[in-house]
Amino acid sequence: MPDNCQTSNNCQTSNIGEICEIQTCELSQFVADDLNVDYTIYDLSPERGQIHIFAYDGSGDEETETETILLCPTEWAICGGCDGDGSRLIDGLRGVAFTQEDFDRDWDPEEIDQYMSGGYDAPCSDCKGTGKVKEFCSSGWPKWLAGAVRAYYRDRAADAATYRAEMGLY
Repeated sequence: MPDNCQTSNNCQTSNIGEICEIQTCELSQFVADDLNVDYTIYDLSPERGQIHIFAYDGSGDEETETETILLCPTEWAICGGCDGDGSRLIDGLRGVAFTQEDFDRDWDPEEIDQYMSGGYDAPCSDCKGTGKVKEFCSSGWPKWLAGAVRAYYRDRAADAATYRAEMGLY
């Protein structure tokens, strides 16, 4: 472990079992030079600039398992959920296309004015209405970390697709 990493020896229970060594380390100081270690990301938090990884060498020895919190640089970016507006159409209407015929048949003029002026919008849940979100500055990341982040997002997308399929959602 690099010298400027902080180590805590208190055991903590997590969703992967009991981990007895927690490191907090700046990404630029973290050395992942052991190719026999499997690094698995189990939490990404761009808001806090943290990536939580779990390192396991496959030996079965719990003494070699470590949890590491990498502190990574972040930058502000335009929210993709609302395109920087800070609000978006409420869930029940999002993704629905209305034609002029729909408006003429089903809506009264006050409802149309309210709809067109943003009356059916709600604060964006991604950016909490600010129009901006924090993202990791991923340029210069080591290959193992970039690959682990891609695998993390791929797994989350697969989980979401399975959930939608099981719930009968499109």
